[in-house]
Amino acid sequence: MKQAAQEEEFERAARLRDDLRALERAVEKQAVVLGDGTDCDVIALAEDQLEAAVQVFYVRGAGSAGSAAGCWTRWRT
Repeated sequence: MKQAAQEEEFERAARLRDDLRALERAVEKQAVVLGDGTDCDVIALAEDQLEAAVQVFYVRGAGSAGSAAGCWTRWRT
């Protein structure tokens, strides 16, 4: 971003700045507060035309007991 600005590529620098801010918002720390003694599994799924992904969080006693993730490339037969 700074290099693009120095090279007077201001539109490119602005796009890079906006992309960086979007990335920062996406990875901000997030918290979920559950009641005491809560046991649950939280499952997240995402897909697009090329890949599918799953993330599973295991919560035992209101605390994280671990997680598992996978990502698969989609193909047609």
